Amino acid sequence: MSSLCESCEHVREICTARSTFLLCQLSITDTAFPKYPPQPVVRCDGYRPATETADVGVRLRPVLLNDLPRMFEMQLDPESNRMAVTNPRTAEVFDPHWAKSLDDPRCIARVILIGEAVVGYISCFPLDGQNHVGYWIDRAYWGKGIASRALHLLLSEVTTRPLFAAAATSNVASLRILQKCGFVVERVEHSPASDRYPVCEVAYLVLR
Repeated sequence: MSSLCESCEHVREICTARSTFLLCQLSITDTAFPKYPPQPVVRCDGYRPATETADVGVRLRPVLLNDLPRMFEMQLDPESNRMAVTNPRTAEVFDPHWAKSLDDPRCIARVILIGEAVVGYISCFPLDGQNHVGYWIDRAYWGKGIASRALHLLLSEVTTRPLFAAAATSNVASLRILQKCGFVVERVEHSPASDRYPVCEVAYLVLR
């Protein structure tokens, strides 16, 4: 039996190493809605069909210096870091990192816009002699296909191949986005903890 949650704009997938849960974001502000509704849900007063925001509203533009405070704020979100298996950067690390990136002509950095609102950022950057892609989406905009659309737009702009990407194997949503855009998992490795990353298992992908 199908569930209303599968097509609701308020739902978000929470993926762990063992399971996937459907989180009702209405539960954050209204206790009448369960945080993780028992499935399937066949009736719900809060149900709203998900809109096709990504198909009509996503665009990219170059990152500007005045975008950095908004980008810094997004990457501090604890739940986003749990999903991505990352440690947020402090201002002392974030600011020089992005100053260096914006001064590097090899780095193609874009903010992701819905209308005029900055909802994330995406980039192609050199790392260990390879061109890598990475992205970050504001948690309030998860589940709308924005990352997939933004990556598609970046890949249309960046024609260099191969391109590389990495994602924790527990980050099923990000792996799905990359594979949807043509990236293929080449190997999976154990990654020790660092200042930027907790210990985790990482999938390394390539687009040729």
